[in-house]
Amino acid sequence: MTIVILPGDILVLLSDGFYEYHDVGGEQFGEERVQEIVRAHGDRPMTDLMAMLFAAVDAFAKGAPQEDDMTAVLVKREAL
Repeated sequence: MTIVILPGDILVLLSDGFYEYHDVGGEQFGEERVQEIVRAHGDRPMTDLMAMLFAAVDAFAKGAPQEDDMTAVLVKREAL
């Protein structure tokens, strides 16, 4: 399998711990919230974007305990 990453593209690899993290009411963080954060902040350095993802999940959870690992790899191909 080959993945073509064009200038400006971001490859986001996240473990299911991000998507399945739930708040105290049982609602999961989900893929849509991840996509919204990446779209809104994809122009930032990847270290900032990663910190934003972790912070968004934490804020969403409202104190619910983490039940799974949260692993992230973000790669951005810079424009030439």
